[in-house]
Amino acid sequence: MNKLDLHHTYHSDVAHKLDEFISRYYNDQSLEIITGNSEIMKRVVIELITEYGYDYEIGDYLGLNSGYIKIF
Repeated sequence: MNKLDLHHTYHSDVAHKLDEFISRYYNDQSLEIITGNSEIMKRVVIELITEYGYDYEIGDYLGLNSGYIKIF
């Protein structure tokens, strides 16, 4: 699975990085965006991927790691 790590990324740079990442791997069945535990970063990413029309899932199914968003 391809991953985009947004640690050390400014919120203002997320749209550009996410656009490049999705454009590069848009044929893949699922992608993972590592947000860390920042609620603001998660909100920014979710707004953008919703605009793209992707479904998403936050963290793992056990609820132990919520620091990433899986899109499909």
